[in-house]
Amino acid sequence: MTLSTRIASAEVGSRELDALKAVISDEEILRVHGFANFGPGITPRQVVNDGVRKYAVGYQGGYTQLCILLDHKLITNPKPGSYRANLTQKGKAYARAVYQLDQARLRSAEAILKAVESEEVTGQSSENETMRAELGIDGNAGFALIGDNIQEGEAEFVTVEKRKDEPLYLAECRAATQAYNKLKARLGLEHLPYRIGPSHPRHV
Repeated sequence: MTLSTRIASAEVGSRELDALKAVISDEEILRVHGFANFGPGITPRQVVNDGVRKYAVGYQGGYTQLCILLDHKLITNPKPGSYRANLTQKGKAYARAVYQLDQARLRSAEAILKAVESEEVTGQSSENETMRAELGIDGNAGFALIGDNIQEGEAEFVTVEKRKDEPLYLAECRAATQAYNKLKARLGLEHLPYRIGPSHPRHV
């Protein structure tokens, strides 16, 4: 299986997400969330997941998040004037499901990064040996570039498409890798050395 196939087929934590929905359905998540607004890119379930994580370790959320968790019966009623609360039995069951989902996504991210690192990059011709693609992020797209800059060099772009509840860095890694594979295919190269550029989320 090629690297691009492995990345495309990586559905992260589907079984664990089903376990989460078994505690609180998507419909119930949306009903309780109502018209609350936590900013762009923050889904209603992420609000619940984040709140449960906080209360599981002794922290607390803001008022709106508190009300949402109370409506879901995930936390106990706080004392007047306080946001401090404990997880209910339902909240503990949800917290366990969130933890399992987080672990599944971490394993998936590690597998994809390992696949990227193990991809064969040594060229088979002297021409390939002089070329090296830079992988990075430009705005909302991952790119692979051969040359000094995007305007003058050979480049391919793939829009960063963040899956539901997926960490942004994972979507960016996938987009940059897909751009690399597109560039390699367009140039008719079986192998193309690459480096992780400073805009790439894995750059250190």
